[in-house]
Amino acid sequence: YADSSSEPTIRGGVIGNNGGHGNYLNGSSATIDSVEIRDNGEHGIYCNSSSPSITDNTISGNTYPIGVTGVLGFTALSGNTISGNDYDTAIAISGNVSGTIYNAIHLDAGLNAYVVTSNITVPSGDTLTIEPSAIVKFDRNRRITVQGTLTADGVSGREIIFTSLADDEYGGDTNGDGASSGSPGDWYYIYPYGDTSDGSLLNYCIIRYGQYGIYCSNSNLTISNCTIEESSHDGIYADSSSEPTIRGGVVRNNARDGIRLNGSPAGINIDSVEIRDNS
Repeated sequence: YADSSSEPTIRGGVIGNNGGHGNYLNGSSATIDSVEIRDNGEHGIYCNSSSPSITDNTISGNTYPIGVTGVLGFTALSGNTISGNDYDTAIAISGNVSGTIYNAIHLDAGLNAYVVTSNITVPSGDTLTIEPSAIVKFDRNRRITVQGTLTADGVSGREIIFTSLADDEYGGDTNGDGASSGSPGDWYYIYPYGDTSDGSLLNYCIIRYGQYGIYCSNSNLTISNCTIEESSHDGIYADSSSEPTIRGGVVRNNARDGIRLNGSPAGINIDSVEIRDNS
């Protein structure tokens, strides 16, 4: 365990067979190098508002190799050998979060996705930035609540993915259950909540297999050039206090309405959106 007053260098040796995490970093910029981190009951390395350097380690036999919460970020993440964990290709994410969710280019050793293992929240006054082509998968019945600012600014051909843990089309077989695809309603939704989320942006994102794709409550965020599909309810739902801007993109194959405005103000802006094949 290393707290905010500690910046230890942990080099060589074995950290294993602990009932919880192998390493718990709480606000620490620790250096973990050339360590065998194995057979721990939870994550190999758990980072709470920490920016560690994690290099040249062997991480095996844990639940997830790395788990993160709080302010997200790494000083370095490279050269690690990751195998034999329950989920080898993903970083677990939970709790209140801000900082940056990285794409696979900036991750390491086959890591290519983040998995929301318990509900996450972007608190009021904080910002969570998601890089283009990053993949965020959700375990059953999980959601992201946005009370601060979510900046998910993808580009054409490098869309940001929000999908079910069971969806192998993006990021491969993250949960190790063999070939599978997601199902509508596997996870809950992206939940912009309150006027402190008004500056949020979802641009060039693919959002699929939720209960809703986006559920807006008193939020005026911008949704542009997104594909929102295969929801068990509506693709986009906006309540009476929300005025999202919805521009471009496709809303399709959702089990109820493509876009449902439940008493939303007349000033809501829906422009150049393809809305089709919804029930």
